[in-house]
Formats: sequence, C-alpha cells, structure tokens
Amino acid sequence: MNFLNLEYFVMVAKEKEMRKAAQKLFITEQALGKQIRKLEKEIGADLFVRTRPLRLTEAGEIVYRDARQMLKLRDRMMRKVSETTKKKQIRVGIMEVGIPEVLTNLVVVFQLSHPHCEVELVPIHNDGTHDEADIYLSPEYFFSDCEHEVLMEDCVCVAVSDALIERTYGETADYMRREFERGDINSFSELPFGNGASVFWDSFGERLGFTPTIASGIVNGDVVKKMCLGGLCASLVPLNVTRIYGWEKEVNIYPIVTPGSSFSYSINYDKTPDSDCRDFIDGILKFFRK
Repeated sequence: MNFLNLEYFVMVAKEKEMRKAAQKLFITEQALGKQIRKLEKEIGADLFVRTRPLRLTEAGEIVYRDARQMLKLRDRMMRKVSETTKKKQIRVGIMEVGIPEVLTNLVVVFQLSHPHCEVELVPIHNDGTHDEADIYLSPEYFFSDCEHEVLMEDCVCVAVSDALIERTYGETADYMRREFERGDINSFSELPFGNGASVFWDSFGERLGFTPTIASGIVNGDVVKKMCLGGLCASLVPLNVTRIYGWEKEVNIYPIVTPGSSFSYSINYDKTPDSDCRDFIDGILKFFRK
C-alpha cells in the first residue's frame, strides 16, 4: 500500500465512476481498476459495490475516511518540508484526453533524479484554453508559435453509432458503411457532428476541406462522447483517443485517409528552456524514441 494507491482510491470514491476518476488522474480505466484491485487485495476486503454509480462497502467507508486523513497528513508534512527546501516548479500542460498514462511514470522518474524540482500537471482543455506552463504535451497544431518535437503520430477518425447511420441513411445504410470504410471525409457530409466549436474542428475542418453539419457546438469531451454513443451525433476524434478510452467497443470507428488527416502529438516549449526543463524534455523524447 502506498500514497498513490490511496489517492486513486479516494478519487474513485469521490467520482463514483471509474471513467471519470481515470480521466482526472490522467490514466486509463484499466490501469486504475488494476490499482484498486491491488489495494483491495492488500486490505483483504472489497472496497466498492460494483453498481452504477459505485458505492463504498463498509470496509470502503473505513478506508475512505482514514485514507483522506492520511493524505492530509502527508500534504501537511510535505508543505512543512517544502518550506525548508523550496523546490523549483516545472509546469507541464497536457491534454485532458489522449496523452498516454506513461507520462505519470516519467514525471516520477524525473523528480527522483531532480529532487530540487517539482512537476505540476495542468490541463489543456479541448477548446484550446490552458493555464501558463513551461512545457506542453499536445497535438502540434495547438502551439504553432513554440519550438516543438514530435512524440508520436496519429490520425483523425469519425466515430458514429449504428443508430445514427440507420436513422440518417435508411435503406442505404449498408452502402454508406462501405463508403465510410474508404476513409474519405466527404462521405460523412450528411451526418450531424457534435464538436463543432473545438480547436480540433477549427484545425481539421480547414485542413480536410470539409464543412460539417453541426448538431452541437459543445466542446466538453465527455458530453460529446455521450451524444455520440447515444446516436445523437458523430464525432471527429483522434484515433489514439478511441483506443485509450475504448470507443471502438461501443461505436463504429472510421479512420480518415483524406490528405491532411494525420497529425503529430508533440512536446512544445519555449525556444530557450532552462537546464531543468531541457532535462525533462530530453527524458520525454528519449522514452518515445527508444
């Protein structure tokens, strides 16, 4: 048992849902579930009743109360220690979705080798807004005015439910499914899309030469996903995101091959990073390029 296990457990107890807790912790549901099961095994009791929403068992209530107290004591201890040895803070902006969970492990490794530094992760929202940071990990089109180096390649795809296909195309639904498999973005022109106001659309609509029918200008990823799964709209989404969050288990995923559909996740930073930021950047690049 460690503080990380307890932090994960407390977040799940607060959110009452694995998916929401995993997103806030920047890890996958699978990894989070593994950590919760590990904690339950160590304690020797189930901590949750697996219903929707999740409910704490009697043992879970005890662990939740004491875990929060332990984390508060840890935070108080760390604050007192930091007052005697003030650490340099490095702020790293990351996307709310789509960045591999390995980033958390890389942060831990960096801090072990740079004990005088503290890394704070700040979110980059789907609409492109973000707090100030020293380094940003995001699709390359978010920070065109920064220095950037490619971490991994990706492409856009269209996520659409069978219900929406049937409702939109009727008797020609099967024919349109075959058309969709060709990956031409223009074959989706009759479908309503749900993320029309996002930076993602602003970038790829122009790059792909495609003007979608907008069902909703909502940017929030959770809401758009629920609308998509419910058959209310289609969604333009990075292929990497669909794999991390299991979209392909619930809706049809059609990768787009139209020129301009591929892009890169990159590490973006100021042109003259200091030595500690440079070390962090080099550590990220080394991992992704090995």
